[in-house]
Amino acid sequence: MLNQLGIGTRLTDLRRYFDELEPLRNITLEEYKDDSIRRHAIERLIELIIECAIDINGLIIAGSGRRPPGDYRSSFLELTTIGVVSFEFASSLAPMARLRNMLAHEYEAMNDEEIHANIPLVLNLFSQYIAEIFHYIDKEMI
Repeated sequence: MLNQLGIGTRLTDLRRYFDELEPLRNITLEEYKDDSIRRHAIERLIELIIECAIDINGLIIAGSGRRPPGDYRSSFLELTTIGVVSFEFASSLAPMARLRNMLAHEYEAMNDEEIHANIPLVLNLFSQYIAEIFHYIDKEMI
């Protein structure tokens, strides 16, 4: 059984972080590098967006009666077996687990260009992710 309250709470959090990141979509690489406050905010918001999605994945997977995946990357791929998202979309989302791990654990070795390049990608992917999760939840409630 789906934990709709838990999923809803995490979706609300994800949407809030998404909405905070959206105005920074078009920040230039120079602005990103020169403004440490905005750079750290962007990095943290990306990390939080991905963490919320991973939490949602886990709640959906557990609610379907399946065992939790062994890693964060697999949590996105597991959604395909439940019918939440397509394999192609899950394959686009799965690398976000690496980005999250890099932001959370390897911040000293982060590449500004790589993080900056991921801003629009994160916004595009997670805009679709939010829509697909809402669609799945609506479908499950019927």
